[in-house]
Amino acid sequence: MKLYFSEQDIIDSCCVFAARQHGCHPEDMEVDLQFHPDRGVHANVRSRLEHAWFHEQDLVDSIAFYLVEYHCFISEHLKVDLTFSEPNGIGAEIIVA
Repeated sequence: MKLYFSEQDIIDSCCVFAARQHGCHPEDMEVDLQFHPDRGVHANVRSRLEHAWFHEQDLVDSIAFYLVEYHCFISEHLKVDLTFSEPNGIGAEIIVA
């Protein structure tokens, strides 16, 4: 099975992952996704009290965590690839084995 995540899906995943790390609620988090040709995809993640930078592996981990926690997937069966294109922005393709 193949799943596709939009920018909003990735932002939601980052909010869930960061909230768990910082002991707050996902709705308390703000995420700004960015793409840089040399550094790839990364995110500025913040709440009122915390601030963090998520790099590509953190984003992949966030997506896997979200799918495991909210949709009962098995993390070992997920292969997550981040994508970027001018018309579609940042996205992810997830292959479920």
